[in-house]
Amino acid sequence: MKRNHQGEWVLSSNTAAVAHLLQVSPATEHDGQDALCIAIRNGWVAVVDALLAIPAVVAQVVSDQPEGPFYLAVQTGHLGVVDRLLALASVRSHVRQHDWAVLVAAMLGHWSLVHRLQACCVVRSPDLAYLLQAAEPALPPLEQTIQAINHLLQDPGLVNGSGFMIWNEAVLQPVLQPLYQRILLIEHIPDEGARKDALSHLMTEPFGESVRLLVQAILVAQMRSAVRFMPLIIHYAFTLLTVLASEQKHRHWLIRNTTDVFVYHILRQYPGVETMLSGWEMICHLATADAVQRRLNDLGCLECAFHLLADYPQDYLLQSLGIRVLDQLMHSYDFNHHLRAAHLWQQVCAAMSRYQDNAMIQWRGCSIISMSSGIHAIETVGLEWGMQACRTVCQAMARHPLDKQVQCYGFKAIEFLGRYWQLLDACQVYERICAALRKHPADQQIYEWGLSAIIPLIELQPFSRMQLGALGLCAIVCEGANRFAHVVDLNWFSVLSVMSDLADNNVWNQMALAERGACELVCALMRNEAGNADAPGDHDKGCHIISVLAKNGPDNRRRLAEAGALTCVYEAMRLCPDDPSVQSHGSMAIRYLCLSDGYAEQFGELGMCSLIQTVLQRDLVVGWEWRIQSVLQSICYAIQGLCRAPANHAWFGDNLMPTLHTVNTRYVDHPECRLLIQETQAILLRNTLPDFARQRGEEALHIAALQGQWDEVRRILLAPEASTQVYNNDVLCCAIVANQQEIVREILHIQQVRETAHLPDNLALRLVAEKGWLNRVDELLALPEVVAADVQHHGKRALYWAVRSGHVAVVDRLLALTYEPPYLAELVVVAVLAGNWSMAHRVQSHHILLSSELKRLLIEYQIVSPTVLENAAFFIPYQVAGSATVAYASTIDAFRQMIQEDTLFDIPHCLRGLQWLEAASQETRLALYLTYTLEEVLTQVLAPYAGLIRGEEDIPDHSAVDIVWYTRYVINKHLLHHPHAETVIGDFKHVLMRLFMLAISDGDSDRALVGLCQGVMVLAPAEKVPFYLEAFSYLQVLCAEASMSATEMRFHVSVLLQQLRADGLAAELVGASSSEPTFFQPVGVAASSLRELRLALCTCLETMRAPHAAALKAQTLMTPDYGSPQQLADLFAWFDAERVGEPTYGCCSAYEAGGGTAPPSKV
Repeated sequence: MKRNHQGEWVLSSNTAAVAHLLQVSPATEHDGQDALCIAIRNGWVAVVDALLAIPAVVAQVVSDQPEGPFYLAVQTGHLGVVDRLLALASVRSHVRQHDWAVLVAAMLGHWSLVHRLQACCVVRSPDLAYLLQAAEPALPPLEQTIQAINHLLQDPGLVNGSGFMIWNEAVLQPVLQPLYQRILLIEHIPDEGARKDALSHLMTEPFGESVRLLVQAILVAQMRSAVRFMPLIIHYAFTLLTVLASEQKHRHWLIRNTTDVFVYHILRQYPGVETMLSGWEMICHLATADAVQRRLNDLGCLECAFHLLADYPQDYLLQSLGIRVLDQLMHSYDFNHHLRAAHLWQQVCAAMSRYQDNAMIQWRGCSIISMSSGIHAIETVGLEWGMQACRTVCQAMARHPLDKQVQCYGFKAIEFLGRYWQLLDACQVYERICAALRKHPADQQIYEWGLSAIIPLIELQPFSRMQLGALGLCAIVCEGANRFAHVVDLNWFSVLSVMSDLADNNVWNQMALAERGACELVCALMRNEAGNADAPGDHDKGCHIISVLAKNGPDNRRRLAEAGALTCVYEAMRLCPDDPSVQSHGSMAIRYLCLSDGYAEQFGELGMCSLIQTVLQRDLVVGWEWRIQSVLQSICYAIQGLCRAPANHAWFGDNLMPTLHTVNTRYVDHPECRLLIQETQAILLRNTLPDFARQRGEEALHIAALQGQWDEVRRILLAPEASTQVYNNDVLCCAIVANQQEIVREILHIQQVRETAHLPDNLALRLVAEKGWLNRVDELLALPEVVAADVQHHGKRALYWAVRSGHVAVVDRLLALTYEPPYLAELVVVAVLAGNWSMAHRVQSHHILLSSELKRLLIEYQIVSPTVLENAAFFIPYQVAGSATVAYASTIDAFRQMIQEDTLFDIPHCLRGLQWLEAASQETRLALYLTYTLEEVLTQVLAPYAGLIRGEEDIPDHSAVDIVWYTRYVINKHLLHHPHAETVIGDFKHVLMRLFMLAISDGDSDRALVGLCQGVMVLAPAEKVPFYLEAFSYLQVLCAEASMSATEMRFHVSVLLQQLRADGLAAELVGASSSEPTFFQPVGVAASSLRELRLALCTCLETMRAPHAAALKAQTLMTPDYGSPQQLADLFAWFDAERVGEPTYGCCSAYEAGGGTAPPSKV
C-alpha cells in the first residue's frame, strides 16, 4: 500500500513497504483510517499491526458507523484482524458496553468470532443470549445460505411443466429459517440507526438479490399454482420482503414486479395474526409509491385495512398498521365510493382513544380524518361522529403538545371538519389551536397550518372571533407575521385572511390588532404585493383590514397613514379595477381614512379621483353581477369622504356628474343605493363640503364605549342628536361585555339601537344569554328582528351559549322560541360535554329523539344502562316530583307511566317537537303514535274532572277529584300552555275555584288551602285577588270557630302572605310601593277589589291576634278606621314579629297526603 502521484493510497501487501512509507510520509487521521479499512477488508494482519502503531489511527478504530474499522472487521469475519483490534483497551470497553458486534457476527454466521467477542464481554440481554444459543447450530455462514438459495432457484427438478416452482415446506424451511433468524438478531440492536445499517449490510448484493428472487418465486407459486404453504412459510416470506422493501433499490424492484398485489391477495387467505403483522408491514413500506396506492385501492385494500381496525381492536400492532395503511392509501383515491365514512371515523377514533400515548397513531388518525372530511362524507357521517372526531383530534393535540406532526395534522383535521360541520364544542378547538401556536412560536409550518384551520371556523361561526380574540389570537398572528416577515413563500393570504376575519365586526379584536402593530404590518405586506395584479385576494383582505382599523379611531388612522396605507389602497384599486371586493373594501378604507384632516388631500394628489371615475366608467355588469349595488354604495361613501378636500370636490363637480347620472340610470335598482347616489350628486351640485359632524359624534361615542368611559357615554346619549349617532350595536355590546346593565337598559330605549340590535350575527343577544341576564334577554326578545335572527341563524344561537354557560332561567326562556329538534339534539350533547347533565335533560325533554351520539355518551358516562337504550327510538328525561331524581322514558309503556304519574314534564314543548317531526317527515309514524298516546292518556287521567272542565254544575262523586293533585298535575305538566288548554283542562280559574269550594264542603280544609295556594302561583296578580279573598275569609272562619290548630293556621297564612308580597299586592294594600323589583307587576287590579281584600286580611289577622274577643268583633266592624291601610300595616308588623322562622311545608299533612310534594316554587 503506497501513495501514487495524486496522493491516493494504492494496494500492496508488502508490510515492509508500508512501514517505510509511514516513516517517510506519516498518514493523517483520515488517510490512516482509509488505509486501516483497506487492510481490514483484505485481512492483512501485518498491515493492520503497522497502522495501529500510529496514535491517530488508534483513535479512529472504534466508531458507531457501519464503515468504521472495528465493525468492518466484524462484518468481514477476519478473526486475526479482530484479535489485533481487541487488544486495544478502547475496543474492549466498547464491546463490553454494546452487544452490536456480537449480533452482527452472529447474523453473518461467523460463530468463531462470536465466541471470541463473548469471551471479552457478557451478553447483557437474556433474550439475546438465548437467541444466540438457539441460532448457533442452525445458522450457517452467509455464503452457505446464498449457495442454498441459488440451488433452489436453479434446480430444474423443482420446476413443473407450467414453469412454477414445486417446493414444499421440507425444502423451503431449512433455507428460510436461517434468514428469519438473522433478522431476529438484527432486531435486537437497540439503536435504530445501527439496526438499519445492519439490515442494509445484510441485503447487499449478491445476498439481497438472491433473497428477493426466492421470495418472489414463493409468492408466485402460492398465487398461480396449487401449492398452499403453511402460514409459517408465508410469515417468513413477508418478513424478508419487509426487510427488502426498506432498501430503496429492492423497493423499486418489488414495485415494478407488483409484489404488493401478491402480498395483498395472500393476506386475504391467511388470517393469522403473525402473518398479518408481517404482510401489512410490507404493504406499508411499498404503499408510499403512487402506483402501489392506485393498485391496492382498485383491489379494495382500503376496505380490508378498515376491517383490520374493526376486527382486532385490542391488538396494538395491528391497529398501528391499519392506521398506517389507511393513511397512505387515502392520499391517492376518493375513498368515499368504497367506504362508509361514519364507520371509518368510528374505528379511527376508537383506535386513537385506546392508544393515546402513541404519537404515530394520533397524527395518522388526524390525517385520515382530514382526508375523509369531504363533501361525500357529509352524506354518510352524522353530526355525532363529526363531533366525536373533533373531540378525539383535540385530545390528541392536548396529549402531545410538543409533537409537530400531531399538531400539524390536528390542524388539518380541524380545518376540514370546520369547513363542513358546525363544531359544537368549538371553544375546546379554539383553545387547542391557540395553545399549539403558543407552544411552537418559531415553527413556520405550524403557524401556516394553524391559521388555515382558523379561517373556516370564523367564516362559518362568526361569533368565534370574539372567543379567539379573548384567547390572544390577535397577538399570536401579529407576532408570527413579524417573525416570518423575511419568508417569501409563507402563505401571506392566510395571515391577511385571519386578521381580516378577526377584525370584522369586532371592536375588541380591532383594538388588539392595532396594539400589536397590525397597521404597520398590513401596509408592509401590501407593499410587497405592489405591482402584482395576480393576487387580488391579498389586496382585498389588506384593504378590508385598513378600513376596519381606520374606523376604530383617529390614532389608528394616523398610524396607517404613517405606514403608507393611502398609497397601498390606491395601488390595490389601480391594480384590480375589475374586482368588486377590492373596489368595495378600498372605497370603505378611503371613507374612514378621510375622517381625519389632510388625508383626503393626499388621496387627491395620488390621483384617486380619476381612478374612481375610471372604475365607474367601465361595464359594471361584467364580473360584478349581484354586488353592483353594495359596491356603488361604498364608492359613493368614498366620494363623499374625498370631497372633504376642496380640490377633490371641485374635480368631482367638473368631471363626475355625467358618470354618476349614467350609473344611476343603468345599474341602480335598490332604493338605498339610489338615495345615496342622489345625495352624492346633491353635494357636488351645491358646491358645499359634506357635514361630518354626525360621523365625528358616532366616533366619539364609539371610542368612549371602547375605553370604558361610561360617564362620557351617558353625556353623549343625553344629547338630542344621540339617536342619530348610535348607528350600530357596538356601544351596546361594549356595555354588555363591561357588565354595565344600566347602560344597556338606557341604550335599548334608543330606537336606532333597537333597529340594529340583531347586527352583527345577533351578538348582543348571545352576550346577554352567555352572561345569564334574564331581564336583558326579555328586552331583546321583545324585538322581532332579534327573534327572527336567532331562530333562523345557522351558526351558534343564543341558546347555545346559555346552555353552555348553565343559565337555567335563560334556557327556559329561549326554549319558548321555535327551535328545530336537530338543533336541540346538538345542544343536548353540548350540555353533556360541559358536564351539566341537568341542563342536558332539560333540553332533551324538548327533543325526544335519541341521537346515536347521545346514546353513546349516556352509556360512556354510565348514566343509563346499555340494555335500556338497546332498542330505544326515543329518549325523554323527566323529573320525579318532590325530588332531584331524573328518570327516563324510552318505551311506550314508560311514556304512558310518565304522563300518568306526578312527574315534572313539559307536555306542550313535547307536542311541538312531535309536530315538527311529523311535518319534516322524520319519524312520522313514531311522532303520530306518541301524539296519540299522549292525548289518550291525558284524557284518561283527567276523566274525573271532565264535568268541571265542561263547566257542569253537578259533580256526583266528590271523592274522585282532588284540588291538590289537580293543581300540581296541571302545573308540573305545563298544561296551561297546552295548545288546546280550554279543551284539556278547561277554564283553570273556574275549575280551581270549584275544587276549592268542593274541598271546603267536604271539610278538608288543609287540602283546600294547599291546592288553592299551588294553583294561584301560576296566575297573574290581578287574577289572584278573588282567590286570596276567599282564602283569607275561609281562614278567618276557621280561626273564629277554632276548627284548625294555631300552628296550621299560622302556616297557611304565612304561605299566602309570602305569595302576596312576591306579587307586589301587599305594598298596594298598605298604600306603599315595594322597592324590590318583582316579576309580576300588580296592574289592572280594581280599587274595590283591593278594599275587599284588605278588609278580609284585617279580619283574619285580627281574629288570629284575639281569637276570644268575639264579643268585640261587632263593635270593631262599626268603626270607620277598620280595614284601613294603617291597620293592615300594623297587623303585618305584629304577624312578622310573632312568626318564628320561615314556614315549613312538613307541618301540613295535606302535602304528605298529596304525595309528599311541596308547591312547585319550592321543588
